[in-house]
Amino acid sequence: MENIENDIEFKYIKNLEFAKQELLNILKTIDEIFDNNKIDYWIDAGTLLGAYRNNGFIPWDDDIDISVNKKDYLRACYILNNYTKKHKDYYLLYKPITTKQNCNYFGSKSKYLPLMKNNNYNLIKVDIRPINFIVNNEKQRKRAEKRRNLANIFLYNKNHNNDVKMENILRLKYIRYLFKPIFILIYNLLYIKNSNKDKLIGFHPYYEYSTSKYIDYDIIYPLKKIEFENINVNSPNNIKEYLSLLYDDFEQLPEKSKRCPDAVQYDKIENDHPKIERINQAFRKIYKRLYEKDI
Repeated sequence: MENIENDIEFKYIKNLEFAKQELLNILKTIDEIFDNNKIDYWIDAGTLLGAYRNNGFIPWDDDIDISVNKKDYLRACYILNNYTKKHKDYYLLYKPITTKQNCNYFGSKSKYLPLMKNNNYNLIKVDIRPINFIVNNEKQRKRAEKRRNLANIFLYNKNHNNDVKMENILRLKYIRYLFKPIFILIYNLLYIKNSNKDKLIGFHPYYEYSTSKYIDYDIIYPLKKIEFENINVNSPNNIKEYLSLLYDDFEQLPEKSKRCPDAVQYDKIENDHPKIERINQAFRKIYKRLYEKDI
């Protein structure tokens, strides 16, 4: 179904506005927790773009992305995990640090579930990922690029830098099996201190779903508060410069065919509660805990 908002035509899906409200509730909870614990975070990607263009969601967007300074990232996950132990309607999907360095997902029990294109359900959630910082010199950048590529190979099986020698070595299953947890553990524990702040640059820890570009420290800091829908959240200091590193032309709307949510629709949880087999494998344990009385 087509819809028009602020003279922008886009694909509308069932219950999209309710899903957005629940995402806002989760974001507000994160903002309060992180502010109280002095954790550096900021809205990122399409969420930041929406704040810049629409003072809130891009009309067809149905997720929220935030980034956390790596110096605070593991502590942030620990604090969010403790929060879920006291507030049973919340959850944190957090992979062990020997397994992944990827987005972690924080969310709450919802009245709606997103039906995805693979015909399985996800949970409504906010994506949280770390941003690493290094001193801006050639040696540090080359070292960072090798580590980013290794992380990309381990997490996504994609060799971004075409490092044929490394890829051939990692094709040996026993080396991959032994080396992956060691590398990921060490990689997760790197970049947890920010010194020489006037010379730092930030970067995503892998290449997939990310920009390969480096972000100057003073583009991000000092963080500032901006309005996103009805709440105030953290953003990078120079929003336009930041967005220009993420998107080729962030001032222009995408073509109409790309103005659509990630989900196919949002189904309200009622008596026809979806069977556990239709829940994305990654979320099944959380789904059972959140909805165990309803299943």
